[in-house]
Order: sequence, then C-alpha cells, then structure tokens
Amino acid sequence: MATEAFALCASLFALLPVASMLELAGIPDDQFHHIKNYIAGKESESKLYERALRRTDPRSSTTELIIGYRFRFQKANARSVFASALGDTRDFDNVRSGREQLNDAQIDALFEADLPNYISETRDKASNFDAFPVSIKAALVDSLFTNYSTDYMWGLINSGKNWVAISANFTHDPAYPDVQSRVQGDCELMMDYARTLNQANSTYHPCNDSLMFPFGTPVGDSVLDRNDDGNSGEIFISIPFPFYDHNHYSTWVNTNGVLSFIREITKFNPAPFPLDKDEYGRMVAPFWADADTRNDGGEVYYRQITDPDDVLLFHATEEIHRVFPTNFVATWAFVATWDNVAFFGASDIGKAKVCLNFKIQSL
Repeated sequence: MATEAFALCASLFALLPVASMLELAGIPDDQFHHIKNYIAGKESESKLYERALRRTDPRSSTTELIIGYRFRFQKANARSVFASALGDTRDFDNVRSGREQLNDAQIDALFEADLPNYISETRDKASNFDAFPVSIKAALVDSLFTNYSTDYMWGLINSGKNWVAISANFTHDPAYPDVQSRVQGDCELMMDYARTLNQANSTYHPCNDSLMFPFGTPVGDSVLDRNDDGNSGEIFISIPFPFYDHNHYSTWVNTNGVLSFIREITKFNPAPFPLDKDEYGRMVAPFWADADTRNDGGEVYYRQITDPDDVLLFHATEEIHRVFPTNFVATWAFVATWDNVAFFGASDIGKAKVCLNFKIQSL
C-alpha cells in the first residue's frame, strides 16, 4: 500500500504544470528565476557542474551520486522530481546506474524541477525567509544547495543576529573548502544587506578578511573607551586559563597591545623577557607598543567565545593543528583585536600612513 501511495504521489507530481511548481516554491516567478539563474551561474563559475559525480559529504561521510546541478538520487523524493522533469523520456534507475546519460536540456529541466524543493527547505530553516530581499533568498538557497550551511548558521539567522556575524559564519565554515570562492559571493550579498541595515559599523569585512577572526561590535565584541595607556578593567573568563603553571580566572585587555593576568599593564615601553613577575605579572604580548586610541586613533575590541557550536571554535582548532599536530580541541576562545590603532603623538596624517590596516589578534 505504501508503495502504491508513493507511485501515485510521483505520478501527480509529474503532471504538475510550471505554475504549480512555482506554487510549491512559494515565491513569485521573477524571484524563482532570479534564484535559478544565480545558482546556475555559480555552478558554472566554480566549475562544479558535472554530468555525473560521486561525492562524499565530509560531515556524514556518506557518498552519493550527483547529476548535473547537484541532483541527488538518494533524496527521498528523487523519483518524483525526476518524473516531473523528464516524464518517461529517461529511466530513473538507468540514469542512476549510468546506463543512460542526460543531455544539457534534460539537466536544466531536472534542476528547475528540483529547485522548488531547495527553496521550500530553505524556508523551513529560515523562519523569516519570505521577508528577505531576493538577493538574500538566493544566497541562503545557494548555501543549502551546496550543503555548506550549518545548523548554527540557521540559528543565527532565526535569532535575528547581525548580518555581519552571519556573514562571518559563512566564510569560516570549513566543511567545503573547494567552494570558498562561491561562499565569498554569497557573503558579499549578505554584507550588502548588512549595510542597508546600518549593521556594518567596523572595519572588519568577513568576505575578504578570512585570516582574521571576526571582530567589531556587529559580532558581539566589547570595545575599549578611547584612551592612552588604559585597559578594560578586570574581565572574568568562563574557564580557568592555564598559563605559567597557574590557572587564571580573569584577564585585562590593555590598549598598549597586551593581554595581562593578575593586573593591568600601563607600561608603554616594551621590556625584555623574562619579565619581573612582581612588576608585570603574567602576560600575552601580541603587540606591545605605545598605542593611543584618542582622537580617532583606532579601536580595541574583545570578546569570549563560549558556544560549543560556534564554527569559530572549529576554526581555532584548525589553526592550532597547523602548528601543533595534537589532539587539541578548542572549547573556549578569547579574541582581542587592535584595529588600526595609532602610536602616541601621531598626527592625522601619521595615523593614515602608519596605522592603515594594522590588526593583531590574540586567541
């Protein structure tokens, strides 16, 4: 009985006219074709269009056969979508086994029949999907289409997070390195949207600055008041931080380029190591210099990353493994950024020349 019901469903699906297919997608015709053309163009640009491809999903380690524009034969409704696109001109099992090949027109028809499913699935994941501009709809459908989106990313979208933070999550998702240039294009659409909402209010650009961890108030950073030789005050951290044979439960972010423990550091002249522990305590000194953020002299940002599902912790783990091949797994991180900070006494001209794009982070 279940088999007969499935066959009936497939037959009804095959008889649906184009208008009904668009109704399944739930969006206007012009938006549907915008998304279709956007994804088809990205497929061609990234050279991932294939007549037939067997690919292993790095998350699930399963291998599946993909035809044309990522038509997956393992999907639950694959037969019904196939029938709606091609009728009886091609046999599903023969194509899946490689005994029959599809021509370009048939591949395009299969893509157009399959796309409403991706749009519907994207709507299920992004609760405000229909309220977004078509450019964001295209980027989100593309992220699901290429399978590089994560549950964490959808959670950011549904919780109304800043689109800079969402964009940063896109570019730092490590699942599919071979689609990085494509991810960057989707990221640019999201950053354009962030600008229309006046959310992009720091110098950080996640689409172009992949070497940096995301920073700035849009991604949840705190920012130091502009000062000379100042600091954040004591910041209590959520885990004990082992350093110099001691566990530390707080830190100070200092304007002069130092993360310190035990006490703040107001010294602006770097001292040679080893340091006098009574005078300096313990510190991490990624950039110890006489910085002055007064008079538009840059910003100093900081935050803790504590969410175990944050992809930046995965990224942090990968960064450590590049240098130290261990079993280390990051479960917490502290990110401090000295963004375009000026030296003490710098003029406006000196700041622009000397401090442009000067960034340091400590993890």
